[in-house]
Amino acid sequence: MFRHVIFISFTLLSGLVCIAQAPVVRQAIYSDVSIPLRDMKPVLKAKNQFGNPEIEEEHEVPNKFFPVVPGNGLDAALQTVYHYAAGDAPATAPLINFAGIANSANGASLVTPPDPAGDVGPNNYVEVANSMLQIYNKTGTSLYGPVKTSTLWDGFTGAWTGHNNGDGIVLYDENADRWIISQFAIKCGTSPNYTQYEMVAVSTTGDPTGSYYRYAFQFDYMPDYPKLGVWQDGYYMAVNRFNSNATGTPWVGAAGCVMERSKMLTGDVTAKLIYFKTETLGGSGSAAGSACQAMLPSDCDGTLPAANTPNYFVYMNGSAELRLWALHPNWTTTASSTFTYVTAIPVTAYTETGSVPEQGSLALDGLGDRLMFRNQYRNFG
Repeated sequence: MFRHVIFISFTLLSGLVCIAQAPVVRQAIYSDVSIPLRDMKPVLKAKNQFGNPEIEEEHEVPNKFFPVVPGNGLDAALQTVYHYAAGDAPATAPLINFAGIANSANGASLVTPPDPAGDVGPNNYVEVANSMLQIYNKTGTSLYGPVKTSTLWDGFTGAWTGHNNGDGIVLYDENADRWIISQFAIKCGTSPNYTQYEMVAVSTTGDPTGSYYRYAFQFDYMPDYPKLGVWQDGYYMAVNRFNSNATGTPWVGAAGCVMERSKMLTGDVTAKLIYFKTETLGGSGSAAGSACQAMLPSDCDGTLPAANTPNYFVYMNGSAELRLWALHPNWTTTASSTFTYVTAIPVTAYTETGSVPEQGSLALDGLGDRLMFRNQYRNFG
């Protein structure tokens, strides 16, 4: 998987700029526990990412915001020298290397970019390629799939039934030994009264081919480009919201969200979603929330952060700075939850990447207008 890797070291700040806004709080509109995934029959027909029956043509995902401006000289942020400490050992070869899901697994309805995502656990690697799902063991042997990701919600009946809209994410919650798999269901129903959902499944055990607690959370607008992160007090998510009931699905604004992890781990039907609409946020004296697009929540690797540590969302604000926000839920008094502007982090000016050349005739879509998933958090003490 192609990723940008950015390391940000910071000390928690005491002088946060609080933004006054009531969060939106919703309970899962529907939830259940599934039969083991390994026993589910693959879904043969579904609706694609555009809410239409799958057809034999290629689609480009319309989720870009800024035009890519070709560089007019050497990128000032381009790394040209690599420093190694004395005695450092050279990088070792991968222990195992195998092919994952190809875009062709989506059938003739290819998706550009295919948005591959996956995660590794003690015994498995689980991957999605936009709207397809596959589970492997650690040597690369396929244990299940490839199948349409909507197979995971087979028998989970609602307005989303028949939709396989993609933008899937897989995360392994190592502190709970559980798998989280999500995708959105958009343009459910008929125009101009579409309903939009984020479908989230949490495995009941550490076996990704086993049963799942399944949840459907409803959104006011299409929750495009959903990106997730594991934290001690929630499963955090950032989305870009578009009005799919309007011509051209115009941009509405981003949202910072959190789902009630403790309840979702036990299949509790009262699990809640808290989210803040960034189009009405301001701060730092310059409408800090107005440019929120394609945010990334923090996703913890290793030891979870201390209790009450907020989850940090980061996104690019042009080509000169990153912006950092902190989301802190209060699951007892949800109205007291906060989404707070923390600071701007200056970066060396850079040129956005349009496409990344690779072997063969195809190039990787750089999506240079945003940070690449994941925003990895690690506590080094």
